[in-house]
Amino acid sequence: MKVKEVIVVEGKGDVERVKLAFPENEIDFIISHGLGFDNKFLELCKKTNESRGIIVFTDPDGPGNKIREKVNEYLDFKCKNAFVDKKKIIDNGKIGVAEAELKDIRNAIENAISFEGNTNETIS
Repeated sequence: MKVKEVIVVEGKGDVERVKLAFPENEIDFIISHGLGFDNKFLELCKKTNESRGIIVFTDPDGPGNKIREKVNEYLDFKCKNAFVDKKKIIDNGKIGVAEAELKDIRNAIENAISFEGNTNETIS
């Protein structure tokens, strides 16, 4: 699968793990660096989403969910989201994309969904 969108992740470990899952792709990333992001990060997400599209792929924990929520709200829910089951990525107490199995990362990105106007309705 060719990934054309830019993937929004939390950190460098996530970037490296996604690259391993898609060795045949040259994937671009936007890194939030955790919850310490600012409006510059949100504007970059918006501009990138308008030109190439983005896939939000954050950790399934409190901070990751907050980042996902902020990005989706800023973009009026007009972007894609990828999810990995929290139970599948627990490694030594850490829960994150960087700890996920490569097959689960591929599956999450290949099956990214879009929210239409709110988080209650999803479309593929």
